[in-house]
Amino acid sequence: MSSIGNQHTSSQLPAVSHIKDLREFIDALRALGDLQDVEREVDWELEIGAIIRHSYDLRASAPLFATITGYRSEERRVGKESRSR
Repeated sequence: MSSIGNQHTSSQLPAVSHIKDLREFIDALRALGDLQDVEREVDWELEIGAIIRHSYDLRASAPLFATITGYRSEERRVGKESRSR
């Protein structure tokens, strides 16, 4: 994860009142460059936490995990540490 996420000021953020569900929210994050798809398989116990922490330390986009060991393929997880950028 070497790409650094975009920093947005409040004047650059789009209005979010039109977002109806989580899928639209994820699409909006992706359009802003604030979401990074992680396509390779990751282990929920050993890797996801470390990847989220690393992306936070780099101020990178939030990772969206597509393939998690032991989970069905339609179950995705998005992660970002709760501290503000």
